[in-house]
This record gives sequence, structure tokens and C-alpha cells, in this order.
Amino acid sequence: MARIGKPHSYRTAQRELRISQWLNQNGIRTVQAANSIPQPTVVDERPVTWWTLIPDHRPSTPEELGRMLRQLHALTPPADFPLPNYAPFDGLRERLDSATMLKNDDHSWLLEQYARLRRQYDELDDPSPPCVIHGDAWQGNLVVPTSGEPTVLDLDQVSAGWREWDLVQLAVDFTDFRRITDGQYQSFVDAYGGYDVTL
Repeated sequence: MARIGKPHSYRTAQRELRISQWLNQNGIRTVQAANSIPQPTVVDERPVTWWTLIPDHRPSTPEELGRMLRQLHALTPPADFPLPNYAPFDGLRERLDSATMLKNDDHSWLLEQYARLRRQYDELDDPSPPCVIHGDAWQGNLVVPTSGEPTVLDLDQVSAGWREWDLVQLAVDFTDFRRITDGQYQSFVDAYGGYDVTL
């Protein structure tokens, strides 16, 4: 299976390959990079990485996701290559500026919200020490194949950051969208070790 990166993102693709290898060496199973060809390859300035397809799988349960995140957040960052700092606003202003489908009022409102949230974020006290985070931790990015061993996907946002970035996604599924039940959310909290980001 091919994963095609953004133009000029060779280093990101290279880091994703190294992260996959590093996580597997540290007991967290990830999608496997194909070893039969040099990686990454570049086509029209876009890096292409090649991965082993996981044919039959399901999304993880909240409990499985909580267990994996607890293990991930406990890892010591890799010594032989640096992890980037998680940057939630990277590229967002540029995407808003280049949005052509928005009405002027909507565009102005979004820019105001961006500026407000950016100010609030810059004023935050650190809620927890930085650790290794996935950066896009939801049930679809931890899949369970028929072998039964949960497997982490989409490694391009793995970085150093606050654990809350990984925990808030399932919390929002619970509090705002009610996609999971009270019991499922509690199983996530318990599997993570008892820390509830909603409290």
C-alpha cells in the first residue's frame, strides 16, 4: 500500500518510517513498512512510502485505545533521532487564507476564531510534562486485525507534546457527540490509568 505525502515533505516521510521501526522495537505494534524497496521514493516532489496492507481489521475499542496510549506516553523519546514538538496550529492560517469556497463573513469569522484560540493557546500553562504522543489518536488509527494485536496507523503526527492532545479526541466523542457510552468512556479512562481529561 502506498502513502503519498505532501510536496517537499521527504523528511516527514523519512521520520514516519523511523518512528514505525522504533515503536515496534519498543513493544507498540505499528503498520509495517515494506522492506523490499528503498524508502521513501519521490514522485513529482512528493515522498511515497510503502506499507504492508492490513486486510481484515476493525477499529479499536475505547479500552484498547486507552491501553495503547498509556504505553505510548510512558516511552522515553528516541535517542537516535529527534521528535518534533507538536504544533496544532501549523499550516492552519495558510489553509484559511487560501480557502476560496467561503463567504466573506464566514472567512472573517474563522480568522477571528483562529486568532482568539491562538492567543488562548499561547497563554496556557503546561497541563502536563511533554511526552511521546500520537497526535491523531482516535479509534480508526488503532486497528485490530484478525490476529487480535492492536496496530497503530498514521504515524506522521507522532511528536513530543502534552498527553491531553491524544486523550481529548475520545473525550470529545463522548461529551460532545455521544458516539460512545458512559461505560465505554470509563473503560478508556481506566485502561489509560485513571486520568480523565474531562474533569
